[in-house]
Amino acid sequence: MTDSPRAQQARLLVLTLLLLNLPIVLLLASSQVRWVPGAPALGVTLLLLGYAVTQGLVLHGAVTPWVDGAGPQVADLGLVLSTVALAGPLTLLAEPSAVPWSWVAGFAVGALVVLHPCGRGAVLVAAVVLGGGAVSVLLGGGLRDLLVLTLVTAVGVAGMGALTVWLLRLLIASETGREARTALAVTQERLRLTRDLHDVLAQNLTVIALKAELVADLTVADPAASSGQAREIRTLAEAGLQRARATLRGHDPLDLDEQLRTAVRVLASAGIATQVDATPVGTGDASRYLAAVVREGATNVLRHSGATTCAITVTTGPGVPAWP
Repeated sequence: MTDSPRAQQARLLVLTLLLLNLPIVLLLASSQVRWVPGAPALGVTLLLLGYAVTQGLVLHGAVTPWVDGAGPQVADLGLVLSTVALAGPLTLLAEPSAVPWSWVAGFAVGALVVLHPCGRGAVLVAAVVLGGGAVSVLLGGGLRDLLVLTLVTAVGVAGMGALTVWLLRLLIASETGREARTALAVTQERLRLTRDLHDVLAQNLTVIALKAELVADLTVADPAASSGQAREIRTLAEAGLQRARATLRGHDPLDLDEQLRTAVRVLASAGIATQVDATPVGTGDASRYLAAVVREGATNVLRHSGATTCAITVTTGPGVPAWP
């Protein structure tokens, strides 16, 4: 998945806000522990470091939900194991009446809920609370204080995280919708250009093809007429090229009166007598829409019929549906 620059900035901001939890929980837990020099201090430090890394990975997964594979699952399991492993050392080294493991557990539970609001998240939360809580209580931790502080911390972290992640996903959805609308507009413009080029070229090329056949027939029988038809072919080709260029530049003047004159001239070149009975419609949308209809109709007469006469009638007035 590729984000727009705005979505990338928002994702980075949300991840930064969520990661601010890490120094807070580490500071709270560390301030309530009696640090014993040597192996105990080193062990707790390493466990806290592993806890911080895995929680960071879990929070990163919360703002990048499309990432799949074993990575997110390993991060989940690592956070659960590091949190449970901290229950024993933090309980044994806790200051009197302090419950440092509750802060660690509360922040871990909150992060897991943000990443997995249901299903897998419930299993992971149960593993943290039951596994680590049982170890802490067995080593002398207060059950009531442990549960209350863990619950309050988890609710606060999960609420803040869920809100920010929800707002982030709204922004990303909005950006995705805007990109889709832009792509649709580009596609529609390409289709319009393709249609206009088809209408412009098909008419001229059809007449050129008919005249080329006529030139081939007249080359021997009537060289003078053949030469005149060849000049008309050149004129038609130049006119078609000019209109194609104008269409590509977006300056094709699609006007009903002009298109009626063009249709009469082109049909006459193919030997089709054309009678026009058109009520003036002025300029604007009605003129453009009717001009497109006349152009397509004249092209179809040339390509798909053996007509020798053609009538074009345009009527406006009471009872005729209004143009948009």
